Amino acid sequence: LALINEQDARIDSDVLALLGAIARSAGGKEDKAFAEKVLKARDDVFQHSTAGKRAQTQKEEIEIAARDLEVLGKECNLDALGKLVAAAPSLDRVTPLAALAWQVMDYAFFQRFTENLEKAVGAERERLTAIRDRAVEEVQRVQQAMQSEMNLTAGVLQSILQAPDLDAAIGEHLPECNDLFFAVLEANLE
Repeated sequence: LALINEQDARIDSDVLALLGAIARSAGGKEDKAFAEKVLKARDDVFQHSTAGKRAQTQKEEIEIAARDLEVLGKECNLDALGKLVAAAPSLDRVTPLAALAWQVMDYAFFQRFTENLEKAVGAERERLTAIRDRAVEEVQRVQQAMQSEMNLTAGVLQSILQAPDLDAAIGEHLPECNDLFFAVLEANLE
């Protein structure tokens, strides 16, 4: 624990991911004592480092946001989603809500949210403005990530289509032929 406290500022999401990968790798090894040490070290870092606590909080917020959106279910409309987002207890809850519901959070959603925000005053208005700004930021981040993924997938499709040996190209790119690939292929066929 002393080492974790000493190195806390250097522990970030990359370190946590590396520890997770090492722990998964060690779990498959026959040296049970080594595997137990690695798992304990990983758990200690997650429990006692600032980054680990933050990761745990984010995981919990994602689970709560997913559950809240699931409760809305088919009753999910702009007003219900707006109320859910506006009721978020922190910006840490807004981020996963926006990440999970980004396809519904369109111009009409933000227009309606802003109309409600403008009716608020004082600290409530500031809180709702921060929520809206975080939601916009997260929706844009997800949209950019999706666009990048679609561009990469379109590049794979082009590589396959331009290859002299179509069967060999498909075999080479088979691991990349996921649901998004077939959606891009279908869009191009149309």
